[in-house]
Amino acid sequence: MKHIGFVPENGLCTGCGACTGICPVNAITPVWDKYGDRVPEVDSAKCISCGLCVKVCPGYKVDYKHLNLECHIQESDTLKVGVGSCKSCDIIYTENRESFQEATSGGVVRELLATLIEKGEINGVLMITAQEKLSFPFYAPYKVFTDPDEIRKHKVHSRYCPAPLLEGLKEIESDDKVYAIVTLPCHTHAIRNLQAEKPVWKKKLKYLFGLICSGTPTANANAYLFADNGVDETTLDWVDYRYGEWPKGVYGRDNEGKMHNVRKMGGLKEQNRLFQMIGMVYMSPYFWRRRCLFCADFFNQYADIACGDPWVRKYWKGSIKDGLKGGTLTIIRTEHVQKLVDEMLAAGKLDKRMEVEPDDIHVSMGVFQHKRIKPFESYKKHVHKFNMEFPDHQHFENPYNDLNKREGYFNLLKSQLTLKRSRWWIFKYIQFVEEGFAFIKRKIKREIA
Repeated sequence: MKHIGFVPENGLCTGCGACTGICPVNAITPVWDKYGDRVPEVDSAKCISCGLCVKVCPGYKVDYKHLNLECHIQESDTLKVGVGSCKSCDIIYTENRESFQEATSGGVVRELLATLIEKGEINGVLMITAQEKLSFPFYAPYKVFTDPDEIRKHKVHSRYCPAPLLEGLKEIESDDKVYAIVTLPCHTHAIRNLQAEKPVWKKKLKYLFGLICSGTPTANANAYLFADNGVDETTLDWVDYRYGEWPKGVYGRDNEGKMHNVRKMGGLKEQNRLFQMIGMVYMSPYFWRRRCLFCADFFNQYADIACGDPWVRKYWKGSIKDGLKGGTLTIIRTEHVQKLVDEMLAAGKLDKRMEVEPDDIHVSMGVFQHKRIKPFESYKKHVHKFNMEFPDHQHFENPYNDLNKREGYFNLLKSQLTLKRSRWWIFKYIQFVEEGFAFIKRKIKREIA
């Protein structure tokens, strides 16, 4: 395999941007495909067939033993379903009020990164930001941050859209500075592959701050959300996916200055529907990037720390009901990050909402991981019907055998259903039916209780 071209052709591109960011001759350019995915296009005239893009790519193959040999974070060389090896698990928030207000959850990632720069341990941070002038298709570009205050006050929250973060490797590769990077699991896998091929990147990327990920939506997901609320997505000049008070909501502003709140889904009554929206569009096979269907690393097991929203039942039943909204679930995997967090807790820069156990997290949030992994054997049988390939997961312990023969097929079919805009009306009624059944199921459970 000379270059990365076969990966998007077979539906295996994660959209991480690594191939574009590390190509030594700039032969790879990101383009948009019909699914609303940002994928690489190779200029064969420029390509020197070095194969680096293929070696780094996390899409067509993931060797979890190989990843662990580069970071020595997991106790097992085999990826196991669950939270993974960790030093501690807590729900934490920053005491910096301005940073807390701007953060998506508890502002912990922002505060840790800003502190690392202030301590002189790193020179900057590579992470996603927003387009200065919004255009459709929406995507989250990268930015290199060097100012701690800018990190704390950054007015960009979670971006539920394609995020080719590693295109930014090109910007930092030639200097002698040290960086941290905020990654999704696929970004983490690509970085660990790169560090194996070019050890210089072990020193350059000193910290990997991982985000817990349930899948990346395509650009079509964003078009559908606003279209379903009567907004032409091409008229928007600003979008924030987590705007307002936690857990926040999705808002867009058009070029006439009018604000639009995504408030209804599938024809059900109008209200703020952030959770249903995430569940039906951003965390479902309908609008996922196709490769996200085949991802096994929900909890970002090969990053130094994994962070995300605290969707933990223990937390919801406790402090959140007392009005203490906003906290970051932190799964700390390395000694140096644990030491940093302990120092900041002692100094009063961070505070704990609640201590949790890995089992608390797995029981509450692991449902998404299990739901994604259960159809794996079915995917292997059916992907060829959709002109796709199933990635080679090496050293992965799958707890499920072929129990879901049909689910995988229907998930793949769903990813095709939303391909064309003319079919979206079908999806709208599917939403209505699925949410209706979910409502009845919840009502029956309450009556039984």
